[in-house]
Amino acid sequence: MTRQLAVLLVFAASVPGVGMFAQAPTGSERTPGAPLTRSVPAADVATALRMRGTIEKYDVPTRTLSLATANGIVQFRVALMAHVRQHWQYIDVARLEALSGVRAAVRYTEANGAKIVESVHLFGPSERTDR
Repeated sequence: MTRQLAVLLVFAASVPGVGMFAQAPTGSERTPGAPLTRSVPAADVATALRMRGTIEKYDVPTRTLSLATANGIVQFRVALMAHVRQHWQYIDVARLEALSGVRAAVRYTEANGAKIVESVHLFGPSERTDR
C-alpha cells in the first residue's frame, strides 16, 4: 500500500511539470477558429512616467510642451485629451502658453522615443511638489 502511494505521489508531482515544456503553436500549427496572439516587443509597449519641472514654453499649433528640469529642457507632445489641473480645477490646455515659469508635474507615456503627455498638474509658489 505504501509503495502504491509513493508511485501515485511521484506521478502526481510530475504531471504539473509537463506544462512547463509545452510550446505555443506557431502560425502553421494554429487550430482553426482560435484567436491569433502576437507577442509585443518591449520597445512597442508604452511606459507611464512622471517628471517635475518648470514650464519653459508651450506651442499651441504643434501641441509641444517644453519643461525645464534639473537635467535640461525636455519636450513633450500633449495628447488631445490631456488633463491640465491648477489648484485642483481643470483648465484648458491652451492656457499653458501663458503659464511659462510655473512649476508642474507631468504624467506621460513613452513609447519608441516619443513622450506623450496624459496630464499636467500645475503648482503654486506655496504648494509642495515632492509627492
